[in-house]
This record gives sequence, structure tokens and C-alpha cells, in this order.
Amino acid sequence: MDVEKKYSEGDRSIKVIVDYAVDLKNKGKSHEAVEVLHQGVERYPESSLLYTLLGKIYVEIGDHEKALNLLKRAYELDKFNYQAVENLALCAEKLGLVRNAQYYNRVAFYLNPEGKRQSEGLPGVEELKHIVNEEKDLIE
Repeated sequence: MDVEKKYSEGDRSIKVIVDYAVDLKNKGKSHEAVEVLHQGVERYPESSLLYTLLGKIYVEIGDHEKALNLLKRAYELDKFNYQAVENLALCAEKLGLVRNAQYYNRVAFYLNPEGKRQSEGLPGVEELKHIVNEEKDLIE
């Protein structure tokens, strides 16, 4: 069954919301995708995935301020969400928040499987504690 049909028939599972929003975005209907995702985060306020996708679409639209807030929420919900962190770094850079961009780039490096392979290994517990403590000092 077509995802648009599932959605129009009332299926509001996270999978259908995400698939439908991605389908809309890929058809050049980003603003409609945003509406679907806003409804999704109202229904599932603890879904890091929905906040991440919504933030990514705002990045693509060029609204980095909205994207930053949504991606922060995604990261709060899931500290291992690589896509949220990577996009947070991009938004912070675009908004001139240099320290924040550096922080999120550093976290993204450790979360990215490619980054882990390039490093000498996973960060130790002390390094991760240091990174988490740095987050408390970020510019809001």
C-alpha cells in the first residue's frame, strides 16, 4: 500500500509519518513535510527521529534557528543520534556559534562509525564525561 494512502487513511505510526514526510520532501513539498512532522512530534514528543528529520528539513529550507532548536531536542532525547549532532554542528556554524559548532563536530566525530575507525579507538569514559560537561557551557 502506498504511504500517502496509509497516511490519508489515518495510519499515524512513526514509520508512516517518517516515510510520508520523506516522500513529500523528495517530491519538492518540504513545507507539507514540515506540517506532517510537526503533527508527528505533537503525537510522539519523545521521538528523536521525528525531531531530527524535521530539523534536517529546516536546515535544507535554510531556517537554521528553527532547525537548531529542533535538533537540540532530538539530541536531548538521544545522545547517540549522529544525524542530529552533525546537523547541530552545521546550524551552529551557520549561526556563528563557533564554540557550539566545535563541540558538536567533536561529538559527531566520536559518534560517526567512520570517525571511530579513524581515531585510535573509542573515547574513554573520562573523555566522554569531559565532552558531556562541556555541553553545560555552550552558548544558548
